[in-house]
Amino acid sequence: MKKTNRIYLVINIVIWIFILIFLYHYLNSMWQVSPYGAHNLFTISLQLGLIFGPLIGLVLSILFKGKYLKYVLIFVNLIIIYFISFPFSYFWLSYLKV
Repeated sequence: MKKTNRIYLVINIVIWIFILIFLYHYLNSMWQVSPYGAHNLFTISLQLGLIFGPLIGLVLSILFKGKYLKYVLIFVNLIIIYFISFPFSYFWLSYLKV
């Protein structure tokens, strides 16, 4: 595996771990993160990470040169974008009334 492929793979895995940790804490009500709630640097940066992190992972997985692993990376990033990034993007757009 080339060095760039390893870097892309590690960045994708770090993004997935970030999202899994967020979901664990969010679903156990340890963090109240919502665009309708209180805003501070922590919650806004978490939400921006949830919106843009999977998009960055998708771009990196498209650039990945592997054959089968590339499709797995793209598939998982599309699932994360559909179930996590789109709802948070919609909440922010409705909050900002765009």
